[in-house]
Order: sequence, then structure tokens, then C-alpha cells
Amino acid sequence: MIYLGDFKKVNEFDFIVNFIHYKPNDHEYGLDEKTLQKGYLIDNLPVEVEKDKISELHFNPVKKECWYVYKEKEQLPKTPVETLQEQNKSLTQQLSRVLISSKKSETMLFKQINTLNIEMNKLKKEGN
Repeated sequence: MIYLGDFKKVNEFDFIVNFIHYKPNDHEYGLDEKTLQKGYLIDNLPVEVEKDKISELHFNPVKKECWYVYKEKEQLPKTPVETLQEQNKSLTQQLSRVLISSKKSETMLFKQINTLNIEMNKLKKEGN
């Protein structure tokens, strides 16, 4: 048996479950009689199916049924370390682009210098 308790009432047929105990009758870790009377014992819980969302267990005390209500996960603020990691990644990418662009410019300059050297050598040969 599974114990459900500490409910938040939505309406008379819908309560949000805030406490679950999987061994309520255990001699060592179980619940006392007074606590057991404040909640409900059920045989099993439904399987959670939406893994990328926050699940909230609901209970209907009239029908003794449970179901999950799913909510989108809130985007947590980034830690300073995460912010610095993102900035570092961005700067590394920018630097890579600058270096690639610089290499291309350098290659073009070398080609121009080689072309000028070839032309200069031709002129020297013609001058002799």
C-alpha cells in the first residue's frame, strides 16, 4: 500500500498530493495511526509519461483515483560559471573566425608578393 497525504485542495474531486510514503505500515519506518487517518492508502500510482516536464500528482478522494498534471519546466537563471562558459565558447568561436580570416589574408598577400617577385625577376632578365 502507498500512503498519500498533505493535500492541497483544488476542488472537492481534485487534491494535489504533497506527501507520498511507500511503506506506511512498516514497523520501523511506517506512519502512526493518527497520520494514517489524515490521508489515503492506495495500491499503486500511475506511471509518469512526460519526462521533460514537471509532474504534479493529483488525487480524487471520492473515486480513489490518481493522475498527473504536467507543467513546463521553468528556465532556471544561469550560474556565473555557466555564463562565463558561454562567453568563453563565444569568444573562442570569434577568435577562430578571425584567425581563419587572417590566414586567408596572409595567403593572399604571399601570393601577391610571389607574383611581384616573378615579375621583378622577369624585368631584371630583360634588363640584362
